[in-house]
Amino acid sequence: MSDIIAENTENSEQIPTEKPVLTSSFLIDGKSQAQLFKPMRIGCIVAMAVGIPLVILYVVLSVLSEDENGSIGIDDVSLFVILLCGAVLFALGLVMYLSAKRNARMTDRTGGLNDYEFYETYMIVRSSRHGEDLGYTKNFYADLVKIRETKHYFLLYPTTATLYPVDKAVLSGEERAALRRVLRLQPRSD
Repeated sequence: MSDIIAENTENSEQIPTEKPVLTSSFLIDGKSQAQLFKPMRIGCIVAMAVGIPLVILYVVLSVLSEDENGSIGIDDVSLFVILLCGAVLFALGLVMYLSAKRNARMTDRTGGLNDYEFYETYMIVRSSRHGEDLGYTKNFYADLVKIRETKHYFLLYPTTATLYPVDKAVLSGEERAALRRVLRLQPRSD
């Protein structure tokens, strides 16, 4: 039996022995989802707001072009392009907006927690839901696809489809500065 334990110890993954520069947690709930996706929702509203007038413009122009005098002179292709652009903008905006709202509601039910440990060259993210560990990932900063800093968050993208938000509100000024340093972001005054 001791051979098995020794064998498992040899094959086990190395746990970092260095001290993290910073640790933080992020509660994934509907409120945080709504705040993170607010720019996308605004973009969806703008797309719908542009799409509706284009569809109305199509209706007006098609009625005017069918006038007996034919005074407007807009061809059918141009009308079709106006209708297509308006319909696509409106439909895409509506679908994306409703999807974002649905995701926020679903996140309230499923929720989760990300615990972050930031080291000099990498970070470890431990994810849990309802108190049960889901797993962890180790991401080197050099391998991150994108790193952004907004007014409220540090947004870390290990892939184009994955986002690790770090809430700036729970970090002190010194901790935000330390995180900017390891992420190689420009210093800011908060």
